[in-house]
Amino acid sequence: MIIDGHPNESYLLVYGDIDRFKVYNDLFGAPAGDRLLADIGTMIRDLMPAGAAAARLRADHFVCCCSRSSFDPDRMLAALDAWFASYREDFTFFVRLGIFPIDDPSLDVNLMCDRALLALRSAKSGYVGSKYVFYDEKLRSSVLKE
Repeated sequence: MIIDGHPNESYLLVYGDIDRFKVYNDLFGAPAGDRLLADIGTMIRDLMPAGAAAARLRADHFVCCCSRSSFDPDRMLAALDAWFASYREDFTFFVRLGIFPIDDPSLDVNLMCDRALLALRSAKSGYVGSKYVFYDEKLRSSVLKE
C-alpha cells in the first residue's frame, strides 16, 4: 500500500536479523527472549522514518519498507548497535541487514523478501566485510548457479 500510494517515490525493503538470538534465549530463557523481541519491535517502530512500515517476519527476523531517501544503513546500524549495547542484560548482539532496492514495484512482496534475505545472508557470511549488503542480480545468479 505504501509503494502503490507513492508511485513517484523509490523504496527499499530492509531485512534484519539479530545474530546470537538463540544463544540469548538459551542463556536467559524464552520469556526473556519474548520480551527482547517485543522491545526490538518497539525500538524499530521508534527508529523508522515517517511513512515506513516494519514487521516481525519470524523468529528474530524483521522487515521494513521505507523510502530510499530516508534510509541510511550506517546511521540505522549505529542506532541499533547503541540500543543493543544498552539493553538490560549483559549480552553482545550483532545486527545484519539485507537491503533490496525496489526497482519493480509489481514484484511479489515474497520475492522482495527472498531477495533481501539473499543480501542478508551475504552480509552474515562475513566475506563482504560489512554489516549490510545491498541486493544485486549477481547474488541471485550465484544462487541459481549453485
